[in-house]
Amino acid sequence: MIRGITTALAILLMAASTQADDYPSRPISIIVPSEAGGTHAFVHVIKDALSEKLGVPVVPESRPAGAGSAGGVALKNAVPDGYTYGFFPSGVLVGIPPQRKHPPYDPEDDFEPISLFTNFCYVFITHAGIPALSVNEFMTWGRSIEIFFAYRGETGRVAATLLKKHGVRIVDVVAYRGERQAVTEIQTGRQAGAFVTLASALSGMQSGQVRLLAVINGERCGALPEVPTMGEVGMPEFAAIAPWGGVFAPKNTPP
Repeated sequence: MIRGITTALAILLMAASTQADDYPSRPISIIVPSEAGGTHAFVHVIKDALSEKLGVPVVPESRPAGAGSAGGVALKNAVPDGYTYGFFPSGVLVGIPPQRKHPPYDPEDDFEPISLFTNFCYVFITHAGIPALSVNEFMTWGRSIEIFFAYRGETGRVAATLLKKHGVRIVDVVAYRGERQAVTEIQTGRQAGAFVTLASALSGMQSGQVRLLAVINGERCGALPEVPTMGEVGMPEFAAIAPWGGVFAPKNTPP
């Protein structure tokens, strides 16, 4: 997390240094394709430091509709003047457009890539009342009973689909506007589990109503050294969908 924050700060400060002498002279907007948690939490951590360094307010704009596609559309339509950036997780870029008959944006044609800024720690969580203390125990339980699963964004949806391919009897995967909403539904027991960012899962874990079973990343997360990866429990394909985050600007934004 600290490395990601440092990188994000360096990216925008470097971008600012290449602009005109009077840049920036007004607030900078950062489009975030989510509500509370995930990328949104990350941006809120760095916005005050960015504001202090740049001398102008840095304002996050939440655009969670359409599984985050609203954020991509907003950046596509923004004026390319260096005052609007998008902090996008990988699902918004490589997950949404291929699934749409008429994609709302083309990442190559509509965005200027600035840099990768972080790899998210993405976790597999379940309701604490489920009789499973490990992924293998969950798989055994999930093959014996029909369950409902929550998701927010493409990574969560695809991860649930992978569980189904391993025989878990997920009868419905319910979409939520924000990861925190999905976590709340797991806390209440209305949903069996979900795949979300660690930042979104923390409140549920601290309440004792949510259990963390694994991370989907290819390596264990630094903040969770004792938690195994899905690869370590026999499902290495999950690492391929582990999300990353990047900074983008509207096409034709001046260097």
